[in-house]
Amino acid sequence: SPGCPLSGPQQHQNCISPQLASRLGCAMSFAARLARRSSAGQASFAEQADGILNEFVAKSITKLESECASKPDQGYSDHFSETDELDVSILYKDRVHSSLAEAKGEVKQRLVQKLTEMGFSRVRVERDIAFEIYFQTCKWQLHVSWANAASDPSSRRPARATGHSAQCPVCSEHKPVVALVPCGHVLCQGCAARIAMPFVPAAGDWHAGLVHGLISADEPGRRGRHAPCAKDKMLGQRT
Repeated sequence: SPGCPLSGPQQHQNCISPQLASRLGCAMSFAARLARRSSAGQASFAEQADGILNEFVAKSITKLESECASKPDQGYSDHFSETDELDVSILYKDRVHSSLAEAKGEVKQRLVQKLTEMGFSRVRVERDIAFEIYFQTCKWQLHVSWANAASDPSSRRPARATGHSAQCPVCSEHKPVVALVPCGHVLCQGCAARIAMPFVPAAGDWHAGLVHGLISADEPGRRGRHAPCAKDKMLGQRT
């Protein structure tokens, strides 16, 4: 300030009145308190959304198990089921947690993961788009088959990719990855679940599917093969 005998940083430090310094300190601490409360609120909402999602998945799986129980005795080896409707808007909040697309993707991913853990030889999970457009809520259609299910639980593929993470070429995030068969593309679990069906050998051919880990280059009949897949279409590549 004019007439202040001090100069440099010491001038500004000593010329601020105690009242102004107190106000500045209060403003900073108030902002810090707001930030802490925001973090706590975000964590609380995420926990609440996770609980709702877990309850929905558990209820959907219980419904599927009940419907499948009598199918084998009738000679069936597959089943189609539909979940109850879910208002996905309760799973996300703009600028707080997730997004509409991420919430829908997370529901599908958890359903696929749970059904895969149950040992089905084929799993497909799709949203009922027609229902969603008309009613503004979501339903998921569950297609499962146990025709070629492994009898030994130890021979089933693990439900999660382990031991290797990489940047996904679709979402560009660094996450645990899985490989698609037969094309061999490597994607994160979320993107792979959205664009591919589980690994299903049928009629002597290989259908697009997932391997929960990286496939071996020495697998018989696989060396040098590269089949077009959904990932190529998404990235606009030609194989």
